[in-house]
Amino acid sequence: MRKVIQNDSHDQSNIKSRLLLALFVFSLLFSVPLVRYFVERIENEAKMRTEYERLKSEVERNERCLAQLDAAQSYVQTDQFVEQWARERERMGKPGETIMIPYESAPLVSGAKPWWAERVNCRD
Repeated sequence: MRKVIQNDSHDQSNIKSRLLLALFVFSLLFSVPLVRYFVERIENEAKMRTEYERLKSEVERNERCLAQLDAAQSYVQTDQFVEQWARERERMGKPGETIMIPYESAPLVSGAKPWWAERVNCRD
């Protein structure tokens, strides 16, 4: 009888160890995809944070450029600018003034910038 009881307790401990092993394998099988999912989420979050910082700096740069353009627009609406433009670009003068235009022997540059490029620098 004692042998039967010992066999039963041995069988029960063997069953318990097998159940623990099965539970361990089962949890391992489910934890690997879960860990993989969390790693992918962390990587995606890092990519999104980097993209956010890049876009944030681009927005700041564009806001500075917009402020420069607004300032240039305000300036070109002044009488001072109109007079400067008329004298320098269009070679005009006030009534009674004599305009002298010097002869330029150098050819015009084909890649000339627009007039507002002198006041606004929005390029990187």
